Parts: sequence; structure tokens; C-alpha cells
Amino acid sequence: MSTLPRVFLNPKEENEIKQGFPWIFDNEIAFIKNGNSQEKIIDTKLADGSVVEVMTKSGLYLGTGIFNKKSKITVRIMSRNGISEEGTSPFTQDFFTKRIQEAYDLRFAFYNKSDSYRLIFAEADYLPGLIVERYVDIENRVFLVIQFLALCVDKYRKEIIEALREVCKPFGIFERSDASVREKEGLEQISGWING
Repeated sequence: MSTLPRVFLNPKEENEIKQGFPWIFDNEIAFIKNGNSQEKIIDTKLADGSVVEVMTKSGLYLGTGIFNKKSKITVRIMSRNGISEEGTSPFTQDFFTKRIQEAYDLRFAFYNKSDSYRLIFAEADYLPGLIVERYVDIENRVFLVIQFLALCVDKYRKEIIEALREVCKPFGIFERSDASVREKEGLEQISGWING
């Protein structure tokens, strides 16, 4: 049984979420409970970056995401498959490798190995706030340019970078997380080579 904090929505706020919308705004949240207990917790006691379950007002599971009270988008849903019975986070190295492999396979159906293209389209690839561009130079070396635009992916940057290395085998990775939107997530801007 899950021990993760649970974010309960106001009545009827779940309609868009059920249709696939991945964001929970601050004004859509009714209350937060500590796991399966009846104890309500104040969101200021829940640390930014916490893994949470999103529930309807009546307690129906909608998804698992990352909590960030600094952002108007308080929860970004990253999975709708539920969690392990131990209540542990589903966001492991394997989770990110699988998501990135799925995006890679999808793009590869339309592009050649020598093509440059956008590999990860954030929410469209079920990785909210992550943008990855794949470039191939004249020597057929692959370079990736990545942006971590939300706390939910920045929290897992190590796992995501390792997954990108495993799936794409890039010659180099350059980070361009220097967009002002990061400040709305409580993150500082970063730019520079990660490797290569």
C-alpha cells in the first residue's frame, strides 16, 4: 500500500486530467494527505521535489508526479501506472531509459541516423519540462542539446543524462537550461557542456 503523500483535487477538477492533461495547478488542490493516513498536511510541510500521488476528491487515483509549491503548476504528472506496493517512487533509471527509448524509436520511424531532429518534446513524450535536440555533424557524430525546464526533470538529471547516453550514445551533450522559466520553478539558469 502506498505511503506517498496524496494530493486530492477539488470537485470536478479531474476531468482534464483523465483526458491526459499532465498539470495540476495550485488552485485545483483541495488538500494533501500523508500517505494512507487521514492526517491532512499543509503544503508548506511537503518538500519541493516530493513524489506524490494525485487523487480525485473521492479518492480515485489519477497519476503520480512531482510536487513544487514554487510553481503555479504545483504537480506535474509523469506516470499514470501507479506505484509499487512498497510505496516507492516509480522514477528510476529504468523508467527514464524506457521513456527515452520510446521517443527515440518513434522519431527513428521518420528520420535517418544522419538526420538532426528534436528527440524529446517534453509533455508530448511524457517527460514534462524536458527538451532534447539531436544533432549530427558532418563526421556523423551525434550531439545532444538538453533543457531541464521544470523541477520534475531537474530532480532526475543524473538518471536522464545516463539514459540519454545509453540510448543515443552521443559524442557530446550540451545543456541549455538558461531559460527564464526555470526561475518560476525555483531553479537557477545553467548552460555548458556536460561531456564531450
